[in-house]
Amino acid sequence: MAIAVQSRTLGLASLLTMAFLAIACRADPDCEAQVYSVFEGLTEPRGLTVGSDGVVYIAEVGPPEAGGRIIRIDDGQVDTLLAGLPVFTHANEERVGASAVALRGDQVYVLIGEGRESPSSSLLLTRSGGEFDVVADLHAYIRVAHPKYANRLDPGPVPSNPFAVAYHDAQDLFYVVDSGVNALLSVESDGETNIVVTWDNNPVPTGVAVGPDGNLYVAHFSPLPYLAGTGSVVRVTPAGEVSEVVADLTTPIGVAFDAAGAMYVLEFSGGFDPDGPELFGRESGRLLRVGDGGNEVVMDGLAFPTGLAVAPSGAIYLTNFGGLSAPYTGAVLRLDPCPAS
Repeated sequence: MAIAVQSRTLGLASLLTMAFLAIACRADPDCEAQVYSVFEGLTEPRGLTVGSDGVVYIAEVGPPEAGGRIIRIDDGQVDTLLAGLPVFTHANEERVGASAVALRGDQVYVLIGEGRESPSSSLLLTRSGGEFDVVADLHAYIRVAHPKYANRLDPGPVPSNPFAVAYHDAQDLFYVVDSGVNALLSVESDGETNIVVTWDNNPVPTGVAVGPDGNLYVAHFSPLPYLAGTGSVVRVTPAGEVSEVVADLTTPIGVAFDAAGAMYVLEFSGGFDPDGPELFGRESGRLLRVGDGGNEVVMDGLAFPTGLAVAPSGAIYLTNFGGLSAPYTGAVLRLDPCPAS
């Protein structure tokens, strides 16, 4: 399938504008940690990744009238690799579409979330000229392989909603979190798909990362009503053995590691709020650094952040207003952190 490709250059002032909006960097007062706005005016930038060369790739859900995009930012040059990707409005409020990006060498893979039109609930491989191939139809796989849905008499769709993907270089495998069916899947580059683990207590798995030990680390957002302290991060071995490694989190939605092996966790909000969008508190998201002495708050005041990645340089990238947000309010932020305290 071919879709439009766009390219433009942002000025340095636009790329490195200091972000002042209600975001606090909790750092050593002797350290000059910096927060920058890398790209603004997006509609729910959901997930992102950073290549070994420092190039940033962003999955934008996008407004329904324009569709989603995959954006590449390289030293001020902004390219749209894919555009017009499907956008599905869930329950008349929540937009779902392009959800994550992963790199396999110089190949760019894209994860598409829940939807009612092709290529929703799929892993795609981008091609030059705005084209892509469907590597794996995850909805079709879940329909026949997931223990909860495989024997259903109802031939209708299942609630498959892939949210995050991590590429495991040593195994040459993609690991996909499907939040809708509470599963972690492995996908080979030829599309062969397998279930690694499923969860029965509806923890809503969200972010996933390959740890320095080669295991998978999955953020558990927590079941409804998303009470404070009910989220966690679990370790999953390639064989599917699960153990909790971080507890007492609130709506964790992203997990990442820096070059030294430190774990960072992104919290979507401060938890249940009957007056907030979809019952979530506004501008209460946080970035945490996990340590032996507890979880250090690196940033707070974030507005529904969804994507998290650490660059080889140590810079941390995240998406702000990544969900439940008005069109064109989304942004990608970069944090140059202080050392762990």
